[in-house]
Amino acid sequence: MDKYDKLILELLKLPKETEWLEFKHNDDRADEIGEYISALSNSATHVDKDFAYMVWGVDNETHAIIGTSFDYTKTKIGNEELENWLRRLLSENANFSFHSVKIDSFTLILLIIYRAISRTVRFKNVDYIRVGSYKKQLKAHPAIEAELWRRLNTTNYESSPAKKDLQIREVLSLLDYTTYFDLANVTLPSEVDGILHYLMEDGLAIKQDDSLYAITNL
Repeated sequence: MDKYDKLILELLKLPKETEWLEFKHNDDRADEIGEYISALSNSATHVDKDFAYMVWGVDNETHAIIGTSFDYTKTKIGNEELENWLRRLLSENANFSFHSVKIDSFTLILLIIYRAISRTVRFKNVDYIRVGSYKKQLKAHPAIEAELWRRLNTTNYESSPAKKDLQIREVLSLLDYTTYFDLANVTLPSEVDGILHYLMEDGLAIKQDDSLYAITNL
């Protein structure tokens, strides 16, 4: 099982869609995808997530894997490929990547969307946001807009990942955690989970959406 399979299976465990997660079956409308990239990217920043996701091939109600006929590599707007069209109409700070994933006999499409940094992500010069599981224009929600800009202006470098996609043992092998416990004047836990708990509490490590871990810049 590769990391994208694992990520999708972790996302399916969530009870419902969130501000940073959207499930689709076959909907390949280009404008909708562009608006969702804007909304999910801005919402990821608003709720302090590094990434947001769209997954095609999942039943929205049951979260059952049903597969999709959507193929981002073959979808065109006029003579222009979908990804190029999206990048042209999204603001330059939009960062995303499509992935085709096979789980059992089903094909799914995973769209990984990076959080907005420094300024909002716009599509066709319009800012979007998620309000619960609904996509809305940001200007219609001034309180959310104000909080989003506060977060955009106070991005914390220390909490950003320095090294990602790690197993627990890899985290512990890369960090001098015994010195950390000495300096913190805390007794070194006997169990790996106990050690990791303290490292995460102090922001030295974080758990990713795919259940792997990252070491932060801190």
